[in-house]
Amino acid sequence: MDQQNGLFGFLENHVMGPMGKLAQFKVVRAITAAGMAAVPFTIVGSMFLVFSILPQAFSFWPIVADIFSASFDKFTSLYMVANY
Repeated sequence: MDQQNGLFGFLENHVMGPMGKLAQFKVVRAITAAGMAAVPFTIVGSMFLVFSILPQAFSFWPIVADIFSASFDKFTSLYMVANY
């Protein structure tokens, strides 16, 4: 493959080597693993926040408010317990 020029070439030639050595430290691997373990909780929490904002976002469309009040609104206090 041709040698890359520009930013990616610079990163590959000068930054990737030291960063590879740094990434092998146990502390860095532990921080990386903790960050990856937190991703599912972040995604689920984001979904609950989206569910809570839907009635406000679609307030101009009454059928969405009716659907929400018949389904998710009954459980709002349960999944928003972390915000109180």
